[in-house]
Amino acid sequence: MNPFAEPLWLAALILPAVVLLAGFGKGHAAEVDRLRIWSSSVFRCLALVCLVLALAGPLQKRSLRSLELVFVLDRSHSISHEQSEAALHFINRVSRTQGEPLRIGLVVFGSNAAVERGLRDTGYGIATLHSEVDGDGTDIGRALEVALGSFTGDGQRRIVLLSDGGENLGDARTAVAAVRSVGAEVVTIALRRQRRKDEVVVERLRLPDAVRVDEPFEVRLNVGARQAAQAEISILRNGEVQRTEIVDLRAGTNTFTYTEQGAEPGLFEYETIVNSDSDAVIENNRYRGFVRVIGAPQVLYARGETDLQTPVVDALHAQGFAVQVVSSAALPATLHELVEYDLLILDNVSGYDLSLAKMDLLEEYVRATGGGVLTLGGTRSYSAGGFYDTPVERLLPVTMDVKTEVKIPSAAVVVLVDKSGSMQTGQKLAIAKAAALASVDVLNPLDRVGVLAFDSEFEWAVPVTDAGNRRQVVEKLRPLAAGGSTRIYPALAEAHRAVTATQARVKHLIVLSDGLTNQGDDYAQLLQRIRADDVGVSTVALGRDADQDLMKTMASLGGGRYYFSEDPKDIPRIFTSETMIVTRDLMVDEPTEVDAADGIEALQGLRLDSLPILLGYQRTYPKTSAEVWLSSDAGEPLLAAWRYGLGKSIAFMSDLSGRWGVEWVGWDAFGRFVAQMARWTMRKQSRDQLRTRFEWQGRDGQLTVDALDFEDNYINGLTLQARATIPGGIQKTLALEQISPGRYQVPVPAASTGRYYFTISGDNGAVTVGPQTFGAAIPYSREFFDQGVNETLLEDIAKGTGGRFLELSAAANKAILATDDEATRSQVDYVWPLGLAALLLFLLDLAARKLALPDWLRRFARQNRPLGKVREADYSSLVASIEQTRRDHLAALKDGRNFHPRLGEATIRARLYVASSGQRQGSAAPGRGARRP
Repeated sequence: MNPFAEPLWLAALILPAVVLLAGFGKGHAAEVDRLRIWSSSVFRCLALVCLVLALAGPLQKRSLRSLELVFVLDRSHSISHEQSEAALHFINRVSRTQGEPLRIGLVVFGSNAAVERGLRDTGYGIATLHSEVDGDGTDIGRALEVALGSFTGDGQRRIVLLSDGGENLGDARTAVAAVRSVGAEVVTIALRRQRRKDEVVVERLRLPDAVRVDEPFEVRLNVGARQAAQAEISILRNGEVQRTEIVDLRAGTNTFTYTEQGAEPGLFEYETIVNSDSDAVIENNRYRGFVRVIGAPQVLYARGETDLQTPVVDALHAQGFAVQVVSSAALPATLHELVEYDLLILDNVSGYDLSLAKMDLLEEYVRATGGGVLTLGGTRSYSAGGFYDTPVERLLPVTMDVKTEVKIPSAAVVVLVDKSGSMQTGQKLAIAKAAALASVDVLNPLDRVGVLAFDSEFEWAVPVTDAGNRRQVVEKLRPLAAGGSTRIYPALAEAHRAVTATQARVKHLIVLSDGLTNQGDDYAQLLQRIRADDVGVSTVALGRDADQDLMKTMASLGGGRYYFSEDPKDIPRIFTSETMIVTRDLMVDEPTEVDAADGIEALQGLRLDSLPILLGYQRTYPKTSAEVWLSSDAGEPLLAAWRYGLGKSIAFMSDLSGRWGVEWVGWDAFGRFVAQMARWTMRKQSRDQLRTRFEWQGRDGQLTVDALDFEDNYINGLTLQARATIPGGIQKTLALEQISPGRYQVPVPAASTGRYYFTISGDNGAVTVGPQTFGAAIPYSREFFDQGVNETLLEDIAKGTGGRFLELSAAANKAILATDDEATRSQVDYVWPLGLAALLLFLLDLAARKLALPDWLRRFARQNRPLGKVREADYSSLVASIEQTRRDHLAALKDGRNFHPRLGEATIRARLYVASSGQRQGSAAPGRGARRP
């Protein structure tokens, strides 16, 4: 074994020699300067020697009889239960060994590593492993690093690695150097399992990146089998089964080819599932891939009221758009389904029909994939639809938080909260309290608010007070508890009395209940009196078992709005929306003139000087970077647009149906108006082609993109970016680097299985490509792709540290317990002292060069110079040279020439002469002669 851990560093010892030679080259300096140079050179030379030796890692021979043994056990998915049990039995057998001083520890690992048991004396066994590690990967290097941290004493250090060597994360060979540097060795033991004959694995699913509409393409499937078997193969597209067949598999790789055809444009996910009775591992029986079908622009039209006519759809069909109509509740729930469409139209869609997950998806569809969204108003959209402070509001060019631009009247709102026993389930009452506070949050501090709780009786949880007293409202709501039966009528009458007594201009009641009340009360007469006092009533029905008919009737007779939700988490958002509508007068229900801005490209060709009137709209406020194309005669936005991320969105604050927009539907330019808005908003269809390939190994993936124009010529010099959405909803922006003509690459973190989406766009100043969205998938961990034992890696790890490669057997027991009676080598006694010495010497070098020398040292340097005596003959030549310099100077002055005397050497010699003689005083002055004593 080498006396140094890294002997190649010793070649750097040439550096101190160079430093010393540089010091020799300073022979003509003054005594003090020579002292600085020599001392600095010596310090620097010694510092470099110490540093090089520390990096080389000198190893000390020490006779050690005790042994520290750390087992490192592979717990990844490629290790079977039988292998793991056999390895644990082997460790326990060693742990019970008596005799030589021995301490044993255990580290388990997969994608990560954990210490299962620290070093301790023998005589114990391990019945069960408690440490949790991620089995989706094998990172041997990380496991060796954790094992090194387990060593504590001065005994011989040995790591016993029990694994199949199926490394797919990290680099174990890099960790070998760290193991060797501390004098440890690694013994590797192969965990082999009997290869099961009953195994079927889906090895690959090959699909083209992109095809044209109606263009046939191949779906090629590779299925591996250990022996001949029968299997069922299913091919799915976007989760729907396209074909199923029974096939006979032969031993080895079986290839199956199917022909598919994309009838519609979009991004389609294909998945294959193979089932067989001759199969032991089910995790590797499925594979996913994506195909992008290119065709005419696609529009998805979601409508909130399914019983109304759709003049917008008719207009788009007439303009040549391919439109698919769905209900708002049927909007896609995955990104690859949504990116099939270039434009999404939300016509009077309520936010209460959409989950927050779908709202997040819509926001990502515009921002990250370049899609377009066009929202049309109505009584169910914008503020009335609960879109305030949601992901949908983020993508829109307008906000529903109208503050200063709208005159907010003084308002009084009383919230009636059902606290009966039926509200105990599912934390309904707690969410009802949160809903009441949500109403308070959006009220003007000078508005009035009260909370009336009821069951069979009622109580004022919060008597009518200023909305600015939020803390008081919170304190009074906290003790509210559920219990009792339900009766709404007396609580409604009390709330009517209280709100009528206020001086507010706007008075409103919001009833939250499941409606399961006594049926003998005359609600129609009470609500008639409430409406006569100009008080509105809105209702929120909560729960699947709610009496929706009663709650709807109360809202209708009370002149308010009715809401229903099965999910209690929607309730605070409903209350926020309702309170804003009531108190901020966000719904304008009167004829309105429409004014158009000048120079709007998307509206060119339309007669904008005589636009039809609108019979109503919802008030919103334009965001800072939004463009307002149409506005009301009061200056409020009616049509606004902006770019959001890679995509665009337009918001039309009125409807385009038979209520508010009836005059627009009958407008002769209606179809053209709708089509131009759609074309401006939708994702642009690029004539350029982007061909992608995604490859993965362990945690490392790589995205490769080939950029070609419509004539299949390479597009070079692009600044190309990929917006990546990886499993878990994590967003990343990746910059691709050109590696060859038309080809760009970027590494992609690929730590987990699942779907990966890439939206690629870029330009080079002359050409713009994208955005185009592609999909990829990691179907299963490499741990489920059985590749046997990697003997080469296990042998390299063992040899690199002076250890051995063994099989799991009784003979291995004796081999791993053998100690080296002669010596072991360790670096720990030298590395840090040498490093600290190098640092100290570097500081002394700095001090020698920068700090002022003390007077006694200066005198010593002058009196002990290594120059010898100056001869008498030198004095005569010195005087002659000074005299000659004087004559040259006078001649130059007479002739008007510039003269630069070279007196440096002569002056120094004169000083040395005078200093060495100790008797000469003064100096020779040219022209006057030089006196000698």
